[in-house]
Amino acid sequence: MKKAFNRGVSLLAIVVIIGIIATGWWYYSNKESETPQDAMDAVIDIEINKAQDDTTTGTTADEEASSGEDRVLQDLNQEGAEPGAMTQKQKEAAVAYTDNGFEPKTIEVAIGTKVTFTNKSGKRMWVASNEHPTHEIYKEFDQGAAGTTYSFVFDKKGTWTYHNHVSPGHVGTIIVK
Repeated sequence: MKKAFNRGVSLLAIVVIIGIIATGWWYYSNKESETPQDAMDAVIDIEINKAQDDTTTGTTADEEASSGEDRVLQDLNQEGAEPGAMTQKQKEAAVAYTDNGFEPKTIEVAIGTKVTFTNKSGKRMWVASNEHPTHEIYKEFDQGAAGTTYSFVFDKKGTWTYHNHVSPGHVGTIIVK
Protein backbone atom coordinates (compact mmCIF):
# COMPACT_ATOMS: atom_id res chain seq x y z
CA MET A 1 0.00 0.00 0.00
CA LYS A 2 2.82 2.41 0.90
CA LYS A 3 4.55 1.62 -2.42
CA ALA A 4 1.36 2.43 -4.39
CA PHE A 5 0.95 5.68 -2.46
CA ASN A 6 4.55 6.73 -3.26
CA ARG A 7 3.97 5.96 -6.95
CA GLY A 8 0.84 8.09 -6.91
CA VAL A 9 2.66 11.00 -5.26
CA SER A 10 5.57 10.67 -7.71
CA LEU A 11 3.18 10.60 -10.67
CA LEU A 12 1.33 13.64 -9.34
CA ALA A 13 4.62 15.53 -8.86
CA ILE A 14 5.66 14.74 -12.44
CA VAL A 15 2.29 15.92 -13.80
CA VAL A 16 2.56 19.19 -11.81
CA ILE A 17 6.12 19.80 -13.05
CA ILE A 18 5.10 19.11 -16.67
CA GLY A 19 2.14 21.48 -16.20
CA ILE A 20 4.41 24.26 -14.91
CA ILE A 21 6.84 23.78 -17.81
CA ALA A 22 4.00 23.74 -20.37
CA THR A 23 2.48 26.91 -18.89
CA GLY A 24 5.84 28.69 -18.96
CA TRP A 25 6.49 27.62 -22.55
CA TRP A 26 3.03 28.82 -23.62
CA TYR A 27 3.49 32.17 -21.86
CA TYR A 28 6.90 32.93 -23.36
CA SER A 29 6.05 31.66 -26.86
CA ASN A 30 3.01 33.97 -27.04
CA LYS A 31 4.91 36.99 -25.74
CA GLU A 32 6.23 39.31 -28.48
CA SER A 33 9.98 39.03 -28.66
CA GLU A 34 12.07 42.20 -28.72
CA THR A 35 13.85 42.73 -32.01
CA PRO A 36 17.06 44.75 -32.37
CA GLN A 37 14.96 47.55 -33.91
CA ASP A 38 12.67 47.52 -30.84
CA ALA A 39 15.74 47.84 -28.61
CA MET A 40 17.09 50.73 -30.74
CA ASP A 41 13.70 52.48 -30.66
CA ALA A 42 13.68 52.15 -26.86
CA VAL A 43 17.15 53.73 -26.64
CA ILE A 44 16.10 56.56 -28.97
CA ASP A 45 12.96 57.17 -26.95
CA ILE A 46 15.07 57.42 -23.79
CA GLU A 47 17.38 59.94 -25.48
CA ILE A 48 14.43 61.94 -26.75
CA ASN A 49 12.97 62.12 -23.24
CA LYS A 50 16.33 63.34 -21.93
CA ALA A 51 16.70 65.99 -24.64
CA GLN A 52 16.41 69.54 -23.41
CA ASP A 53 13.92 72.00 -24.85
CA ASP A 54 15.31 73.70 -27.92
CA THR A 55 16.19 77.23 -26.88
CA THR A 56 18.38 78.00 -29.90
CA THR A 57 17.43 79.23 -33.33
CA GLY A 58 16.51 75.66 -34.33
CA THR A 59 12.87 74.65 -34.09
CA THR A 60 11.05 71.40 -33.42
CA ALA A 61 8.81 69.55 -35.87
CA ASP A 62 5.69 70.73 -34.01
CA GLU A 63 6.76 74.36 -34.27
CA GLU A 64 7.59 73.85 -37.93
CA ALA A 65 4.14 72.48 -38.69
CA SER A 66 2.44 75.42 -37.03
CA SER A 67 4.74 78.04 -38.56
CA GLY A 68 4.19 77.02 -42.17
CA GLU A 69 7.61 75.56 -43.00
CA ASP A 70 5.96 73.45 -45.71
CA ARG A 71 4.90 76.70 -47.42
CA VAL A 72 8.50 77.95 -47.30
CA LEU A 73 9.72 74.76 -48.99
CA GLN A 74 6.93 75.03 -51.56
CA ASP A 75 7.92 78.64 -52.26
CA LEU A 76 11.54 77.59 -52.74
CA ASN A 77 10.47 74.79 -55.06
CA GLN A 78 8.17 77.08 -57.04
CA GLU A 79 11.13 79.36 -57.65
CA GLY A 80 12.91 76.35 -59.15
CA ALA A 81 15.19 75.76 -56.18
CA GLU A 82 16.61 72.29 -55.87
CA PRO A 83 17.46 70.82 -52.47
CA GLY A 84 20.64 72.60 -51.43
CA ALA A 85 19.91 75.69 -53.50
CA MET A 86 19.71 79.03 -51.75
CA THR A 87 17.57 81.98 -52.74
CA GLN A 88 19.35 85.31 -52.28
CA LYS A 89 16.13 87.15 -51.48
CA GLN A 90 15.09 84.87 -48.61
CA LYS A 91 18.49 83.51 -47.47
CA GLU A 92 17.01 80.04 -47.18
CA ALA A 93 18.24 76.66 -48.35
CA ALA A 94 16.72 73.18 -48.43
CA VAL A 95 18.26 69.77 -47.76
CA ALA A 96 16.29 66.56 -48.31
CA TYR A 97 16.83 63.44 -46.23
CA THR A 98 16.23 60.37 -48.39
CA ASP A 99 16.70 56.63 -47.91
CA ASN A 100 20.25 57.17 -49.22
CA GLY A 101 21.10 60.02 -46.84
CA PHE A 102 21.20 63.81 -47.16
CA GLU A 103 20.83 65.39 -50.62
CA PRO A 104 22.89 67.30 -51.42
CA LYS A 105 25.63 66.12 -49.10
CA THR A 106 27.37 69.52 -49.14
CA ILE A 107 25.92 73.02 -49.51
CA GLU A 108 27.46 76.48 -49.30
CA VAL A 109 25.42 79.28 -47.72
CA ALA A 110 25.86 82.85 -46.49
CA ILE A 111 25.94 83.59 -42.78
CA GLY A 112 22.40 84.04 -41.43
CA THR A 113 20.89 81.50 -43.84
CA LYS A 114 18.06 79.30 -42.62
CA VAL A 115 18.54 75.71 -43.79
CA THR A 116 15.46 73.48 -43.70
CA PHE A 117 15.94 69.71 -43.56
CA THR A 118 12.96 67.68 -44.76
CA ASN A 119 12.55 63.94 -44.21
CA LYS A 120 11.55 62.31 -47.50
CA SER A 121 12.56 58.81 -46.41
CA GLY A 122 10.93 55.91 -44.67
CA LYS A 123 13.43 56.33 -41.82
CA ARG A 124 13.56 58.56 -38.76
CA MET A 125 15.53 61.82 -39.04
CA TRP A 126 17.32 63.64 -36.23
CA VAL A 127 19.75 66.22 -37.63
CA ALA A 128 22.70 67.05 -35.38
CA SER A 129 26.21 68.44 -35.65
CA ASN A 130 29.14 66.08 -35.36
CA GLU A 131 30.67 64.36 -33.38
CA HIS A 132 28.23 61.52 -32.86
CA PRO A 133 26.74 61.00 -30.29
CA THR A 134 27.70 64.15 -28.34
CA HIS A 135 27.10 66.82 -31.04
CA GLU A 136 29.90 68.95 -29.60
CA ILE A 137 31.17 70.69 -32.76
CA TYR A 138 28.21 73.13 -33.05
CA LYS A 139 26.09 72.39 -29.98
CA GLU A 140 23.18 74.64 -31.00
CA PHE A 141 22.85 72.76 -34.31
CA ASP A 142 20.91 69.78 -32.92
CA GLN A 143 17.32 68.90 -33.72
CA GLY A 144 17.00 67.34 -30.25
CA ALA A 145 14.46 64.69 -31.32
CA ALA A 146 13.37 62.82 -34.40
CA GLY A 147 10.92 64.69 -36.63
CA THR A 148 9.82 65.34 -40.20
CA THR A 149 11.33 68.81 -40.65
CA TYR A 150 13.98 70.86 -38.91
CA SER A 151 15.20 74.39 -39.61
CA PHE A 152 18.33 76.04 -38.32
CA VAL A 153 19.79 79.52 -38.91
CA PHE A 154 23.57 79.32 -39.35
CA ASP A 155 25.01 82.37 -37.58
CA LYS A 156 28.64 81.18 -37.37
CA LYS A 157 31.08 81.07 -40.27
CA GLY A 158 32.80 77.75 -40.83
CA THR A 159 32.50 74.27 -42.26
CA TRP A 160 29.94 72.38 -40.21
CA THR A 161 29.63 68.62 -40.56
CA TYR A 162 26.47 66.90 -39.40
CA HIS A 163 24.76 63.52 -39.34
CA ASN A 164 21.44 61.80 -38.71
CA HIS A 165 21.65 60.83 -35.03
CA VAL A 166 19.37 57.82 -35.71
CA SER A 167 21.49 56.64 -38.71
CA PRO A 168 24.93 58.16 -37.99
CA GLY A 169 26.38 56.89 -41.28
CA HIS A 170 24.26 59.46 -43.13
CA VAL A 171 26.32 62.66 -43.09
CA GLY A 172 26.53 66.08 -44.72
CA THR A 173 28.38 69.38 -44.65
CA ILE A 174 27.21 73.00 -44.48
CA ILE A 175 29.82 75.60 -45.49
CA VAL A 176 28.92 79.02 -44.07
CA LYS A 177 30.72 82.04 -45.59
